Amino acid sequence: MNNRTPKNTPQNTTPIIKTDNTLDAGERIALMDIYFRELEHRSNTLWSQAARFFVATITIIMLPNLTTGLGISLPQFPEYLFRVIGLVMSLFFMYVTWTYSKKVQASSKTYSNMMSSFPKEYRRVQMQDLPYGKFAVARTSFWVCFVMFLALFLTSVIFIVLQAITP
Repeated sequence: MNNRTPKNTPQNTTPIIKTDNTLDAGERIALMDIYFRELEHRSNTLWSQAARFFVATITIIMLPNLTTGLGISLPQFPEYLFRVIGLVMSLFFMYVTWTYSKKVQASSKTYSNMMSSFPKEYRRVQMQDLPYGKFAVARTSFWVCFVMFLALFLTSVIFIVLQAITP
């Protein structure tokens, strides 16, 4: 039997957060690194999901047109069915990207709050501090995803309307 004391016993560990709830500079920097990596991961996930979903949805909307151009035959589904599926997928696209956008926004806010705990000379420059920077502060991830949603939604609606009015 081993008589050695395990490394992670209470007498050998130091608390991560002190009893007075303060962090020294090294601990704050380490925590900020964790928050930044979370922000980076959430941002990458948002754009990866948005790109995949956009391509899949536009492909479904355009599939009847692509098959005739490429000489591929599809089962005899009505063309409007592809447009309606694309319309539903575009609504789901908006929900998914909006949710990921909110997660990115929350991570960004957490990182910014942590950054504000440092003295002003050590903080990064904020967009709103730059000339005309207040115009660039808009939630870009939300607005780009919203424009992508509108493109999908309107493309689907236009195809549905065109198919309804043409014999």
